[in-house]
Amino acid sequence: MIKLDDEAESGDCKLFEMQYILENPTNRIFQFSSSLGTSENFKIFNYKNQFNFLLMPYMKQVIRFKYQLISVADVVTDGSRQTERSVKLPDFKVYDLNYKVYLNNLVVCDSLKLGKNGIYYIEPLGN
Repeated sequence: MIKLDDEAESGDCKLFEMQYILENPTNRIFQFSSSLGTSENFKIFNYKNQFNFLLMPYMKQVIRFKYQLISVADVVTDGSRQTERSVKLPDFKVYDLNYKVYLNNLVVCDSLKLGKNGIYYIEPLGN
């Protein structure tokens, strides 16, 4: 599960706290490896490229990253008017070391969209 936890503005820059939430509803212990890619659109404050962790039975792990938006990319149009801007977030991947698969993302926030090439922050434009 991925959600935008906090959004603030500092001068001309937007600051975000992203939460990546992993839940283990089983009685097994899972071992994961995670990686965070860089992004030309965001500055990442608490950057940790890769780390391994265990997820105990019936527990939840919350991984938080702080991003600062430094450039805005695509503008989505509806006919002739611009309706929103979208910016691709840094790629965050979680790999299950036991089952040898990457976990799928589930976005649970209206400001985020899961696209073909990753997760995007969506900012509506006031027209």
